[in-house]
Amino acid sequence: MIKKITLPTSFSLSSSIAFAFAVFFAPVAFLLFLFLQEKQADIEFAKRELRGVELTLAVKKASLSVDSAIYQSKTSGTLNSGLFTSAEDLKRANHIFGEGFETGDSVESVAAAMVNSAGSGSISNFDAARINVKVRSLMAQIGDASSLILDPDLDSYYLMDILVVQVPELSAVLATRSQALELFADTAAGVQRLGNSDALDANGSYQFALRQLKDSTASALRYSEQPHKTGPLQTQFSDTVGSLERLDAYLRRSVVDPKSFDPKVAATMEWQSRQRLYELSVIAAQHLKTLLTSRIERLENNRLQSLFAASLMFLAAMTFVIFLLLIRVTRPLKAMTEVANRFVAGDLTEVTPLQARKDEVGALARAFERLRIDANGRLEAEADRASAVAANKAKSAFLAVMSHELRTPLNAVIGYAEILEEDLKDEGMDQHYNDAAKIRGAGRHLLGIINQVLDLSKIEAGSMEIESIDYCPSTLVREVVDTTRHLVESGGNTLAVSAQGLPQAIGDPTRVRQCLFNLVSNAAKFTKNGIISVEASVDSDILTFKVKDSGIGMTDAQMDKIFEPFVQADESTTRKFGGTGLGLAITRKLARIMGGEAIVASKIGQGSTFTLSIALNVNGAQTSTQEAPTALAA
Repeated sequence: MIKKITLPTSFSLSSSIAFAFAVFFAPVAFLLFLFLQEKQADIEFAKRELRGVELTLAVKKASLSVDSAIYQSKTSGTLNSGLFTSAEDLKRANHIFGEGFETGDSVESVAAAMVNSAGSGSISNFDAARINVKVRSLMAQIGDASSLILDPDLDSYYLMDILVVQVPELSAVLATRSQALELFADTAAGVQRLGNSDALDANGSYQFALRQLKDSTASALRYSEQPHKTGPLQTQFSDTVGSLERLDAYLRRSVVDPKSFDPKVAATMEWQSRQRLYELSVIAAQHLKTLLTSRIERLENNRLQSLFAASLMFLAAMTFVIFLLLIRVTRPLKAMTEVANRFVAGDLTEVTPLQARKDEVGALARAFERLRIDANGRLEAEADRASAVAANKAKSAFLAVMSHELRTPLNAVIGYAEILEEDLKDEGMDQHYNDAAKIRGAGRHLLGIINQVLDLSKIEAGSMEIESIDYCPSTLVREVVDTTRHLVESGGNTLAVSAQGLPQAIGDPTRVRQCLFNLVSNAAKFTKNGIISVEASVDSDILTFKVKDSGIGMTDAQMDKIFEPFVQADESTTRKFGGTGLGLAITRKLARIMGGEAIVASKIGQGSTFTLSIALNVNGAQTSTQEAPTALAA
């Protein structure tokens, strides 16, 4: 399962982008690390070679001390303490330069052989040969362990070849010739036998080794990248070859003329040749150390330059990214933050900056500007709405007060009109009796209008109280039908009722009766010589009343307006049929308070059907200004 990586929420945008930048450059840094590691490996390789050269020189110096001991034995018959010193010097050099070469056992073996020879007081060619075999093995081990034989450059490679391969090979051939001299050179006849045995040429090895040394030296001189420093090497090589050729010529002349052979002269000339070979090795080693040291310095400089260049490039890239973030991201976002803070503070007067930009910041700025314009419009609309709500509350309060104040004297007028009407009837004054009846009728009509206005004011003010008592919906329907029958039949209409078998309900029968009365009265007003039916039913705890008429009907636009206060189907309706336009508005509001709804379906010329739905059980008083949720969708 892949674990989702999330950044800490406290990271700023700049930190997040810088982190992404760092992650992007991590592979580059890794490649740089590998490059520097490779450079370091090359440096360590060259340093290892340099230690190998130092240790090889120490071994050659020890080998030279063995050759010196042989010379002393052949010329004077005694040995000095040089072997003891050389053995200690060899072990000390191995301790300093031989770390990681694993040459300790070999060095101890060579040193022990040198000490044993020194302790015996004399050394023969055979003893020296055994030591030189160990020396050659040690030098080959050093060459392998220090990677000298794997040197990558031509100039240093051929110098290494001289130091580690060719000089030891030629020294080994000289040792073989020395052994032959020791066997055959005691007498002139022995010298003759030396020539006849081909031991002088060691089966061609001498000439081959000398030729290899010449080739390696010529290659080292030819491929050297510092030809101005090769003079000592060339001079020493010439001296060494000259010494070897003089020795070879002397030995070959002695084969022709055995009487001219002198063992001490041959030993002296061989010692001089070995000294020349050692000096050639020293010069080659010094030149090789110079090349290796220069290579190490060059590699270290390249490594430092690469690191500096990479660091400079990384720093420049990071600076550019930070500057780009500052100019293109951080500052614009700060500007957007200031805009947002102004919005929160309610200041919507200033136009949002940076809208002209073509990037994401510009899109954000344009979105902020649309938000500002929209919020500004909403604030203005909210202010208008608040003003309208305040005006509506003031209107409702005014209507409630005025309706109450008007109803008190109007009740007195109606009461006095009724008294006057009775007195005039008793006195037989019919004309005046009719006038008093008209006053009473007009007063009752005005009182009905005032009551409707007062009800609407109470509903809008949130002070309309709904009772919660038991009542019988069937009885309520019959009461409304009986009350409105005269009104319905006065228009030549037929009234049909269907409200049987309804269960008991809990609610406010007065308000239900008022709603149903408004619907039947409205149907009677707009229907002439038609049929008006009242139906009541119960379905899923919803009490539904349907009032159908065959009157004039309505258009869709008229149906959208008839439930609004003080609004009728059109302007001609008031002139033709009368009314205040409050009955249906009060009916819908009361229906919603009682958990229902009032809706209409109608077609022009085909009549209308008003549906009143309320909850079968209305629990508790509801006096909120918010209308209750509808139980029947419109």
